[in-house]
Amino acid sequence: MWLIFLFMRVLTLDDAIELALQNNKELLAEREKIHERRYEAIEARGNLFPQVKFDAGYVRLSAVPEMHFMVPIYTKMPIAIRDPVTGQIIAITDSVPIFTGMEEQVVSMGKRDNYSIGISISQPIFTWGKLYRGYEIAKIGLEIERQLYAQKEAILKLQVKQTFFQALLAKEMVKVAQKAYEEREDYLRVVERQYANGEVPEINLLQARCELLEARQQLMATQNNYELVLNALKNIIGVPITEEIDPKGELRYDTTAITLDEALQLALKNRAEVKMLELSKEASIKALEIARASNKPNLILTGSYEYQRPYHYFEDKWGKTWNITVALSWPIFDGLKTYAQIRKAEHALRATELSLNQVVDAIKLEVQQYYLKMRETEKQLTVARENLKLAEQTYEMAQTQYKEGIISDTKYREIRLMVDKARLHYLQVLAEFNIAKAGLEKAIGEAL
Repeated sequence: MWLIFLFMRVLTLDDAIELALQNNKELLAEREKIHERRYEAIEARGNLFPQVKFDAGYVRLSAVPEMHFMVPIYTKMPIAIRDPVTGQIIAITDSVPIFTGMEEQVVSMGKRDNYSIGISISQPIFTWGKLYRGYEIAKIGLEIERQLYAQKEAILKLQVKQTFFQALLAKEMVKVAQKAYEEREDYLRVVERQYANGEVPEINLLQARCELLEARQQLMATQNNYELVLNALKNIIGVPITEEIDPKGELRYDTTAITLDEALQLALKNRAEVKMLELSKEASIKALEIARASNKPNLILTGSYEYQRPYHYFEDKWGKTWNITVALSWPIFDGLKTYAQIRKAEHALRATELSLNQVVDAIKLEVQQYYLKMRETEKQLTVARENLKLAEQTYEMAQTQYKEGIISDTKYREIRLMVDKARLHYLQVLAEFNIAKAGLEKAIGEAL
């Protein structure tokens, strides 16, 4: 038994919440999604900057393309000048080119080994804001993911609080059942003494023994229920089912002066669901603007610089070339694609607005339910506390009067049962108040 207490982990409510946030798989996955959205935003921002690319290559040709053509052959020869009368050579000219035939000429269109190194750049100059709005949508997507994480975190915290308060209630019920069992033992000893002295009949003794057995069964039932609630708490906070835990804390009554109107205003200001849909609406507006700009002209600047060998196909040496291009692209007709995109974005925007209105109504209803439940349990708690106080006073008087023989055995048992019921009812109402208050804190998005 001492070993169990030695290795038992004592948990406060804050400890339980911290463990749940560290171990919950859904929240861990949501954190990864936040990182994913962050890099999506960085990726979208990259479209606004120049895209610079470096290229290098080597190509070896199996055969170099060649050009074949025939060229005339000229041979330099002197020409003899003859006398037209006598036919005798009277002079010889210098050598001059004389056509003597044709021959085939082959020209290689390049080299077998080809090298190139180059850099290119592309920069959108004007796109009617489509790229920038795309970046803004990506940033909104990141913020939506953060709000989704906050929503799931709030739900998890509420689950931890509810189960933790139930565990505290179950723990207190075990104490009440243990006290009731001990009281039954004391009562049985009194009856046994009275029976031995002949003051009460045997039936009183048998009834006392039955009540003790019932109290033992009730104690075992509350202990089993306590274990079940602890297992549920372990599951939520991510603790192994075999690990022993002991929730430390008390069910307290801490009133708050917040009004229903104030609670509603805080909920609409703080709730992640409202922020998510407001961000979604903003993203839908920007998506509509992008759709409307789909058929507008785009202006893009491109340029490249290349260093290659052979240079201009024929020169087997390194040479450089560069070019700059300003390109205008204007979709004239796209088969009503832009029209469809605009209509689609308009309907998406309208759907987001309707969803926002629906969520606002649901949040108002949730706040009202938790608020009214908290106020109702406050009233019940006042009555239950006073009832328990009176029941305990009555029981103290009954114990003395029973020992003195002033009240009957039946009356004493009725009063004792009344005290047990009053204790359990007070604890149950107190737990309901704490659970309702935790629900209201989740509903308005901040602690009270």
